[in-house]
Amino acid sequence: MLISFSLVSLLACKGPPDEPPKTIYVDGELYSLDLQVITPRDQIIDQLGRINQLNLVVRQSNGETSSHTLSGSYAEGNADNRVIPPLDGAQISLIGSEDNKIVFHGTSAPVTLTEGELAVPLFVAKNDTIGRLGKLTSPAAFAPLIAIGDGRYYSFGGTEDGIFGSESSTIISRFNLAEPNPTLTPISLTATLPSQPNGSGWVTQSGNTIGGNSDKAGQVLLAGGGPVFPTIDDLTLSNVFPSENAYRFDPLTETILEAGAMNHARFDHRSAVLPSGEVVVTGGFGSTGEPIGSIDIYSPNTDEWATRSQELSSGAVFHAMAQYQDDGILVCGGLTAEDTPQYSDQCNLIKTTHEIETAQPMDQALLFTNLITLADGRVLRTGGLDATDLEHTTFRPDDMRATSQAAIFYQGEWQNVGQMKNARAMHSTTLLPGGRVLIVGGVSGISSTHTSREEDYNGLLYDHAEALACVEIFDPETETFIAVDACLEMKPEGTLPQRTLLPAVATDPTYGALISGGVGTDLGASVDSAQVFHPSYSFTN
Repeated sequence: MLISFSLVSLLACKGPPDEPPKTIYVDGELYSLDLQVITPRDQIIDQLGRINQLNLVVRQSNGETSSHTLSGSYAEGNADNRVIPPLDGAQISLIGSEDNKIVFHGTSAPVTLTEGELAVPLFVAKNDTIGRLGKLTSPAAFAPLIAIGDGRYYSFGGTEDGIFGSESSTIISRFNLAEPNPTLTPISLTATLPSQPNGSGWVTQSGNTIGGNSDKAGQVLLAGGGPVFPTIDDLTLSNVFPSENAYRFDPLTETILEAGAMNHARFDHRSAVLPSGEVVVTGGFGSTGEPIGSIDIYSPNTDEWATRSQELSSGAVFHAMAQYQDDGILVCGGLTAEDTPQYSDQCNLIKTTHEIETAQPMDQALLFTNLITLADGRVLRTGGLDATDLEHTTFRPDDMRATSQAAIFYQGEWQNVGQMKNARAMHSTTLLPGGRVLIVGGVSGISSTHTSREEDYNGLLYDHAEALACVEIFDPETETFIAVDACLEMKPEGTLPQRTLLPAVATDPTYGALISGGVGTDLGASVDSAQVFHPSYSFTN
């Protein structure tokens, strides 16, 4: 039987987002389920939209899938279906549709049940929409965010005071959208990152999920970083305390394990994973404040690092890198590690053999461009600060504009694609289920004379004055960009709660892209908000 009234009458729930979740009772022949529906804080139940069909999809651990149209006294939150099979490690999806078009959906953690009654929390959100979660336990910036793939997202350390802070955190936080709490807030684990020698935590450390077939596959490798954000003069950085330490986080036990140390202490470096599962770290600042040209390569088989004396010809700081098909890792742009550093338009390919080859350069020198691997192995490049024809004489240039240009690297060449809706640099990207790319935040440029500046100009180190609240999506099939919401530069209104650069982003195949923290425009302070882009429902996610 199909229902024909709105979700307001279906779940009859109004009030503040912190009230207890609404429960739908599904009565089967041998057992019953209490589906505890938990929605984003800006999508309370009566805002999810009208539906005229409610389905329960059961996907067993062996892959067998069945779909059941729910019927019954919906106005009272009841739904009867006498043919739902016993649950054997099954994920349960609740799907609301209007005229066969999905409006919202949610999926549970695996459930086993043959008889009796069980309460099952379900994170339910509008289809293909960004929803607001609870606030972070404390503001956070420059903290790696990793999606494990089962609904859990982990954040490691970071700074509470943004660019100008003197404190950093050792806290490991967990969002769990497979088993959500009613407030959709993260929890702090008992395990923490090891403290720095001065008792501080960690900022700008890299975080990657270890690949390959070793016994460490699936663990998170954390490497380098430092206790505080450095200070900056025209040509030098001060208070740089980079670390060579590396740690592994095991999500099965939620414990931190010590890994072999890198050969070079690094701060604000970049990293990516080779097809072999090895993790490559490039660039960053050393203890003298100079860019590091050498690379370190982590082997999960030995839990140790190798280094290459061959240096990159591309930049060593403010650069970007991403895996390119099965060939290796593409590294582009940034500021070189030469005696006289230069803004770079060069690209390198770090092969699976660890050899470094020259790749086709970009058509302009870029800082803080972004590279991301598409589902088919190609690499998308978006934005960046345009440093073409500029000479590096200071970390505080008078003015540098971001570009809206985008290109795809394929078969060894760059191919231009449509321009972004917003010119941006210092932005974050993540690959959505289905292959699209979410592009979040960033800055439209940096300037020493910006009229809205409230604090000393921080130059190339994450200037916040022209941050964006804008989010857009790249569709690789049409090679076009689509704005999630109307958004203008320098306007506080946008998809994000505030204008933010370098928010942390990570994607789960079922629950979507989590957007967490970053640097805001309040004196460059860290951001305490979190959102999730809930993907379209399909049997593949």
